[in-house]
Amino acid sequence: AQRYTTPDTTIQQVILAIVGTNSQAFTQGNLNGLKTGERLRIPSSDEVKKVPEELARGEVEAHDLAWRNKEEIKHVLL
Repeated sequence: AQRYTTPDTTIQQVILAIVGTNSQAFTQGNLNGLKTGERLRIPSSDEVKKVPEELARGEVEAHDLAWRNKEEIKHVLL
């Protein structure tokens, strides 16, 4: 995700756009659960910009917390 970040986007926006575009590639929809062997479609920078920066920051934190607590996450993503 870091290589697709631009001056107009944050890494959190890129991460959520990737997960939203490829939700089937992640265990329980959690950004920390990328399944082995999955091929990801990288969204355009216009698609990434549609993810609000504040939402992205909070959502990444929520995914991390759910992953640490071994809980399913059932929100966001495009």
